This record gives sequence, C-alpha cells and structure tokens, in this order.
Amino acid sequence: MDYKQLKECLAALSEMSLKKAVQAVNFHLTLRNWLVGYYIVEYEQNGQDRAQYGQGLLNSLEKDLYKQMGKGASERNLYKIVLVNDMLNTLNVGHIR
Repeated sequence: MDYKQLKECLAALSEMSLKKAVQAVNFHLTLRNWLVGYYIVEYEQNGQDRAQYGQGLLNSLEKDLYKQMGKGASERNLYKIVLVNDMLNTLNVGHIR
C-alpha cells in the first residue's frame, strides 16, 4: 500500500463512519421524539379520547426538561412532536398497545 492508497482508504473510512454515525443519531432522535409524543399523549388523555393541551403541560415540560433535552424540549417542539404522534396514531402507524 502506498501513501495515496492509505490516504484514500482513511478518507473513505472516515466518510463511511460519519454517515453511519449520522444515521444512528437520526434514528435515536426520531425514536426519542416518537416516545416523548406517545408519553405526553398518554399522560394528557388519562384514559380520555381527547387531550387538553391548553393546561400548560408543554410549558411546564419545557421548563423542567430543557437542561436534559435542550431545544428539543421547547414548548413549540413538544407541540410538534405531539401533533406528529397524533397523526401517526390516526394512521394507526406504530401503535403500542
């Protein structure tokens, strides 16, 4: 193996590893967001058919979870996560029951 081959091999290895790392992070963030939405909906519904999000739950969660989740715990982002969860449940995709 000459220097050029070594350099190309290491560059390809680095690129492949970076792509795999990004895919893994995306997968786990997607899973986290789906579960966050699921748990919020389950908590809010408390056995009811419709959730009442106007009672400040998302704002409270933002304040309490910001240190752990960063911008992912913003009230706006949590609301979007819940909307996606509701949409998936309407489509009956990935239902845990």
